[in-house]
Amino acid sequence: MLMMVDPHVHFHVIPRYAAAPTLNGRAFPDQSWPGPPALNLYSETDADTNQAIIRAISAHWPGV
Repeated sequence: MLMMVDPHVHFHVIPRYAAAPTLNGRAFPDQSWPGPPALNLYSETDADTNQAIIRAISAHWPGV
């Protein structure tokens, strides 16, 4: 959970993995594991990869 300055209570969910998850043969390592999430470290993606991520999430989230 991250603390932010916001008048409304809410959560930011950031999945963390010791081993890099993969999608379509591409690894997405958590570069700051096992420490606190470093939001400035991320995996660059292109439009095709973004669409693959959206399809993968949508397949497991009915109604989206």
